[in-house]
Amino acid sequence: MGGCLILMCLLGFCGLTFGQGCNRDLLNNWEFQGNDITVQLSPDARHCQYLCTQYPSCQFFSFIRPNSVVDGRFFHCFLKNSASGRPDNQVPKKGFTSGFSLKACNPDPEPCLPLVYQDTDFQSDTYKSFFAANLEDCQRACTNDPYCQFFTFLDRSFGSENIRYMCYLKYRLSVPRPLYVRANSVRISGFSQKIRSSPEFDTACEGTLFPNVHLPGDDFEAPVAASPEQCLAFCSAHPRCTHFSYTSGDFRCYLKNNPVQMPRKDSSTGVTSGVPVHYCQQNNSWIKEPRVGVEFQELDIRSFLLTNAAECQKSCTEDSICQFYSYDTTQQLCYLKRIITLPSPSGIRKQPDAISGFSLRLCPKKPSDSGIQEPYNDPEPCLSQVYEGVEFLYGDYRSFFAADLNDCQRACTNDPYKCEGSLLPNIDLPGDDFEILAAASPEQCLALCSAHPRCTHFSYNSREFRCFLKNRLGQFPHKDSATGITSGIPVHYCQLSNSWRKEVHVGVDFPYNDIRYFLLDNAKEWCNRDLLNNWILAGSDITVQLSPDARHCQYLCTQHPSCQFFTFIRPNSVVDGRFFHCFLKYTTSGRPDSQVPQKGLTSGFSLKACNPDPEPCLPQVYQDTDFQSDTYKSFFAANLEDCQRACTNDPYCQFFTFLDRSFGSENIRYMCYLKYRLSVPRPLYVRANSVRISGFSQKIQSSPEFDTACEGTLFPNVHLPGDDFETHAAASPEQCLAFCSAHPRCTHFSYTSGDFRCYLKNNPVQMPRKDSSTGVTSGVPVHYCQQNNSWIKEPRVGVEFQELDIRSFLLTNAAECQRSCTEDPICQFYSYDTTQQLCYLKRINTLPSPSTVRKQPDAISGFSLRLCPKKPSDSGIQEPYNE
Repeated sequence: MGGCLILMCLLGFCGLTFGQGCNRDLLNNWEFQGNDITVQLSPDARHCQYLCTQYPSCQFFSFIRPNSVVDGRFFHCFLKNSASGRPDNQVPKKGFTSGFSLKACNPDPEPCLPLVYQDTDFQSDTYKSFFAANLEDCQRACTNDPYCQFFTFLDRSFGSENIRYMCYLKYRLSVPRPLYVRANSVRISGFSQKIRSSPEFDTACEGTLFPNVHLPGDDFEAPVAASPEQCLAFCSAHPRCTHFSYTSGDFRCYLKNNPVQMPRKDSSTGVTSGVPVHYCQQNNSWIKEPRVGVEFQELDIRSFLLTNAAECQKSCTEDSICQFYSYDTTQQLCYLKRIITLPSPSGIRKQPDAISGFSLRLCPKKPSDSGIQEPYNDPEPCLSQVYEGVEFLYGDYRSFFAADLNDCQRACTNDPYKCEGSLLPNIDLPGDDFEILAAASPEQCLALCSAHPRCTHFSYNSREFRCFLKNRLGQFPHKDSATGITSGIPVHYCQLSNSWRKEVHVGVDFPYNDIRYFLLDNAKEWCNRDLLNNWILAGSDITVQLSPDARHCQYLCTQHPSCQFFTFIRPNSVVDGRFFHCFLKYTTSGRPDSQVPQKGLTSGFSLKACNPDPEPCLPQVYQDTDFQSDTYKSFFAANLEDCQRACTNDPYCQFFTFLDRSFGSENIRYMCYLKYRLSVPRPLYVRANSVRISGFSQKIQSSPEFDTACEGTLFPNVHLPGDDFETHAAASPEQCLAFCSAHPRCTHFSYTSGDFRCYLKNNPVQMPRKDSSTGVTSGVPVHYCQQNNSWIKEPRVGVEFQELDIRSFLLTNAAECQRSCTEDPICQFYSYDTTQQLCYLKRINTLPSPSTVRKQPDAISGFSLRLCPKKPSDSGIQEPYNE
């Protein structure tokens, strides 16, 4: 009877233990024997359980505790599964702890790991070390460092005295990624659109890629990656990575560390190298790109039938645990996959007086939580008293010159009060210069010194407007009497008074760095919108374009970088038959050399000084005018209004021509021609130049806006011959893709990197043969969806965008040049000269402008009204208009 009761109890225990529901219990001193999938290292059984939960096929586990006396493989975590989902053999064993995956428990994907582990050393993975006051200080440092995942602290009793109190911050690559990647023509692979590949920061930034360049040596880790962009993400996520090289042949990402110098750049086809970003939010656009012909192997969560790869990506994105996927195009099977991303040390060992633990960044904050984990000291009392005549000896970690006692105390407490600096008139502090800057006043020099972390004091020369920033640690320099010199000491950790900014400096010129210039009349900007009918303005012609009327010509002049005034030949001119010609002009004085009466001509001035709309509404329609060429679609329309409405509602249409019911050729009466001419922001001339870095404003728009996002397709080293209809300069294959995607006629393209040429092609019937050609990238565009514009963010090293300058000025680096272009309301792209440190801001006309305009009876032409403000009950129809 007793045996039956024991058997019943054991059966009940087994039924509870091996059920398919949520089971968080840990079974101490039990081992699940066999069924091993893989082995990892964990500091305790709960961490091992989290590893099992995140591993795709793990169902249960066994962990060897560091107090085991029967097995010396301390900290080993054995992940296991079986066909039944239950352990095949469960035996009692001291020093072991076993348990089950928490997959059925709706687990936290980023669990809090609050425990610290006495006499435990997390070996390896160190990227930073320093002495810390105590365990709490070390853990707080790890929690506040965005890269730190775990740490080890050596206590005051640690055996080696010279490294007691040492704190080691550690990181191990744990971003979502496939472990095995290979080429497979029937597979399409990609990533969930929700994964995060790096720590989050407020500031956005870009890394740098060098195509076909190898940076040899300095490797410390080599994970697999699907693309150079993913390799960049790995390097950017790793605090030790200073540069990387990616080999596309075997999908290997070589993370490298050399904080002293960049290695030589070896030319190597199929290798892309680069420099990462740190402490800023990197661009994760690579996550959106599916990888055609690439298979992410193993690590399957589950698989199921789906009709296409886009649906597979969507399923992965919507799945709470899926990180990446592979789609089999022959079997139409979608494989959802994931990897362990739990912070997990690569080495763990028993070590007396070493204490290890994890960052608390993912732990919920408690009221007044300082991010410190037990053991925890009581909060320090406020010690506000100042002790005169008393010196605290030793313990210094930093010294500097302070303006006064308050400034020194404020620096210690980091208290953000407002404050004033200390100025010493007619005093020079000689020597110790490390930087010389132009400044309008001693107060501005004080501000410059306060903003610079190295500046300990300064001297300002009022005759030369020079600010000498100085650095000395230790004894304060002697004070020399010097008329016209003002010296001082910066302020620290406080808001410096900015009253100096309000002062106007009479008789002082700030040369260079002009944003723009204009004439002033009674302190008002000189803006002249008037059109001068029957007058010609004489000056140097810059270029000639075609316009349907004088106002459109004025807009062209406004958008041209150097145009100051213009002359337009109207279609009713009897003295000049160059109808619709718009002459953009310029003089050194900014004014016409002469003004001569001439019938049939209209002249005027640029609207640059009038705060012009960058995308003006063009509501006029033009009777007896044909916008020739540029047609991408034609159909019969009921009337002019119907044709214009069709153009307004078509996202690609810029302008149109409608043939009225009286048109001469009867068979094409009522025909509506929708037209487009490439007008995206782009350089007209691109060339290789080793001392130039070029790029784009981050605000430009390269294609119509749509609600649905999508990707084009690129074929590296493939040429699609023939079918060309337009050729443009482009900085990259991605920009060529943008051109093709923006153009409604473009069905495919080829880009030649040697001469930066983008060949837009049209063949709506079939794709041409793919010829292998090194240095040529071909592709297929997207239409009627929002294309990925990440190429805009990438600076082009060794590339010059020629001509089309708005202005130029000195800047310290290309990143500042890009920011200046982005912040400038009219800049579209830039080039930075690294030798002269000159930043050239540039732009091109993006106003819709027909390539041909001619007189044609009963033809009516006009523009899309998409940019025009809507009126109540506005149908989008514009009345015909004669100039």
